[in-house]
Amino acid sequence: MNLTTKTRIKRFSPLQRIFHVWLMLSFLTLGATGLSRMYTETPWGKWLNGLFGGYEVCIHGGRKKTGMDPVKFAIEMEKMGAGEILLTAIDRDGTQEGYNIDLIKSVTDSVGVPVIACGGAGKIEDFRAAVIDGGASACAAGSMVVYYGRNRAVLINFPYRKQLDKLFL
Repeated sequence: MNLTTKTRIKRFSPLQRIFHVWLMLSFLTLGATGLSRMYTETPWGKWLNGLFGGYEVCIHGGRKKTGMDPVKFAIEMEKMGAGEILLTAIDRDGTQEGYNIDLIKSVTDSVGVPVIACGGAGKIEDFRAAVIDGGASACAAGSMVVYYGRNRAVLINFPYRKQLDKLFL
């Protein structure tokens, strides 16, 4: 990983009493099999992707791969003092196809700091999946609350509090 990220975490972690140090961890799903997500989400596709692919931490908006595993990187950054992790699935961002629950679960099982799921929310049930099934502390959503309908007209459309309460209560 680039040294500046590690240096910044180390520099700011002693100041956690004053403010919270959080890390934005962006990753891509490595599709070494060349399969589209429609196939990699099946048990057979997951097996093939596990054999040939996986996940990789990326920087510069996903344009530069680091060769680092997101789970190992999250553990390392927590040890250096990161107090919260925004876990962003770059390849799902804006797709509204749902969060990457498998990786969210892997990260939340491996670290003791809050993890915010980001990238892929398409319906409010995706929030529940990220929190209940994935163990996320919170969820971020963009396209889901901005675009509406089959023509993806721009409309700010937040879920009602009653809808969210129904998911979690």
